[in-house]
Amino acid sequence: MQLSTFLQDLFTHGDVAIEPRIQPLSDEDEQAAEALLRQSYARDILDMPHTAPAFDSAAARWGALYLYRSVQAAVLRDLDDALLTNLLADYTGPRTHAALYSADLCLRYLRDLAWLAKGLAPDDILLTYLQRIAQRWPLSTVGMAVDSTTDLDTLWEHPSLRQVYIDRVVRTRDKTALGHARVREAVHASLGDYAATLWPDAELNSSISSLYGDNL
Repeated sequence: MQLSTFLQDLFTHGDVAIEPRIQPLSDEDEQAAEALLRQSYARDILDMPHTAPAFDSAAARWGALYLYRSVQAAVLRDLDDALLTNLLADYTGPRTHAALYSADLCLRYLRDLAWLAKGLAPDDILLTYLQRIAQRWPLSTVGMAVDSTTDLDTLWEHPSLRQVYIDRVVRTRDKTALGHARVREAVHASLGDYAATLWPDAELNSSISSLYGDNL
């Protein structure tokens, strides 16, 4: 089985293997993959602040398959743009709080994949697809230089998702995210007097100090 084996390896020890060719998933594989995603969700919510969103199986399965196909695209160098467009299509369902969090179970690994792909081939077409997804799934792609035009509204409505996002911005030192005034305000509130210690960066301090001159 393709996807379920990939997820089992990913969630267990982080080292993954892929099939050396593109082929459809079997029903058995999809069912096994969903079971693993539900198990991952059950573990993950234990560390979530506040109350985590519900599990969205469709979004979780899409996020898992998107990551799997992206890894395949990074390894299989003979995939043309038409095939990539089909393999790496965006999620078509509503981006609810549950969808954002459920897809994040796997999409959170895209940043590391993007760094790997850029190191192997800076002009790789795969990076275009990953950046497009980064713009639309900001919870999962902190650190991928998503700019201040990215829509954070749905994410921001949910206390748990908002806190996870801010924690990731601080952990990755994502200065680009500070282009959002609301993010700067939340970082300021989160770090408080410890900003110089936890994020000792003059540019960050400058951004925070100019916060109250910005409109949310």
